[in-house]
Amino acid sequence: MLTKLGLIFLAVQTATPSATNKNCTDAGQDMTYIGQVTKGLLVKLKTEPTGEDIIVKLQLFTAATTDRRKAAAAVAAANAMSRCRRRATTSVTEAASTVGGQLAGLSFHFGRHTALAALKNANIKAAVRQTFGSSAKILGIQLGAGAATGLETSKCTPTEYATHGGNPTADEKHGKQHLRMSVVATKAARNANDAGQAQACATDGNCASAGDPDGIQIQAGPLYTTTEAQHHSEAPSDGNEKLTIYVSSDDQADQLRQLDSETRTQPTEAGATKIDCRPWEAIGDEELLKDVTAITNEGRRPATIDAESIRAAKQAVKDLFGGSESEW
Repeated sequence: MLTKLGLIFLAVQTATPSATNKNCTDAGQDMTYIGQVTKGLLVKLKTEPTGEDIIVKLQLFTAATTDRRKAAAAVAAANAMSRCRRRATTSVTEAASTVGGQLAGLSFHFGRHTALAALKNANIKAAVRQTFGSSAKILGIQLGAGAATGLETSKCTPTEYATHGGNPTADEKHGKQHLRMSVVATKAARNANDAGQAQACATDGNCASAGDPDGIQIQAGPLYTTTEAQHHSEAPSDGNEKLTIYVSSDDQADQLRQLDSETRTQPTEAGATKIDCRPWEAIGDEELLKDVTAITNEGRRPATIDAESIRAAKQAVKDLFGGSESEW
């Protein structure tokens, strides 16, 4: 149609230079997992509806032309494209509410996982027996070998990872993985001389001694246990590798499994979704069909449009605007 109206359109594409995120180059599989999912979710918030510049040009043409039929066609096209762009904006707004909740939930679960992954290894370091004397004997409680502080120093965030990328090796593994939930719980303590239990003992040799105590000793042992989550312990996936994520209960495992099933299948390409708002792509827009009917029917715009009129209006759309960019 624009050819018929004597308008020339120029398409300009802009490219954003890629950036490298140094904070995420050593990201582990857990950060890679949530980073890749975040990337897919953010795609839902990226849309590029066509037509902003075309609408302006159509409006200018309408003001300049003396051909009433062409002016009416330009107005109908501009209005249809404006409606299309509004629908795209509404869709993104609605998606943002869902995506925001999903990202908050994933960040919460994976943040808790980071803490529990360190906590699960906490254990008490043994202290050799100190014999009693005339003064108090004090043995400090210390973390044993393999225990981590849980203090995270990484500056990598899911959004940075999704925007700039991360660890290529971890990225490659991501598509082959699925989640395996493991529950971290405190290890029950007993006032008994159990081997391997963290405890303080008044003893004459070791914590298993039954003799008269003459000293104090600390026996090494873990503070937490890990067990497979019950119910749906593994999120469904075609992957053949397991990524263990730590939770505090079976209910938390099910919550994360549900989130995983909702977000795992999202696309991971960062490109925006193209939405073509040009008239020949809008033949489902009933208002456009009514406008076109009015143009072809001496200005009489129908309040409703039946199936037969819709078929005629769709043909009129093609006659007025063409059926492809080459005819536009």
